[in-house]
Amino acid sequence: MKKKSVLLLSFLLLIKFLVVQAQDEEEAKLTKGAETARFQKSAENGNCWVFIKYVVKTLASEAVGDDIEVFRRVQSNSVADSCENTGAPYYTIKNADANYFAGLSGEYLLVDNGTGTDGRGLEVFNLQSKKSIYSTEYYDELEIQQGRFVIYHKFSETKGALKNCRQAAQWKKDGFGIGWGRQSKLDLQTLKETPLGAIRCRAFQ
Repeated sequence: MKKKSVLLLSFLLLIKFLVVQAQDEEEAKLTKGAETARFQKSAENGNCWVFIKYVVKTLASEAVGDDIEVFRRVQSNSVADSCENTGAPYYTIKNADANYFAGLSGEYLLVDNGTGTDGRGLEVFNLQSKKSIYSTEYYDELEIQQGRFVIYHKFSETKGALKNCRQAAQWKKDGFGIGWGRQSKLDLQTLKETPLGAIRCRAFQ
């Protein structure tokens, strides 16, 4: 009996380790189309990404989310050493509302904030001016195209016709609400947001 209990405990600990590891890997995953890191290192208290011009470190805060530190990359350092030999931060973004580093595109740094799946926040920082230059709400996933355009879905104040939402009845039966949204494109250079495509229905909790 004791042996079975030990085996069960070991199995549960293994499952917990794999779940935590999967969560860490998911959190460390950056936006599709963002600049590819030359090197990445994960630790218990945060992650480090080495890019062409910058090194970005995330530090887990006591609350949900991370503090984000940006360093100018010292070109004389090897890629693997760049996470250790950084010097003083070039720019720091303190965790305000469950902030997570979402990716880099040239001089633009993207921060995802929030904990829900039905609505999250996106904030864009310009690393040259060291300022937040844009913020909006979105849902689903982010994508950067051509190093300049950020693609995402956001809820629409204009509602579509419920008769055109074939899944509405089933969603309501399953306890979900019905929302309306459309895809949008943000131009990082002009900060102009353009709606794309038609308004579509979406289930939300």
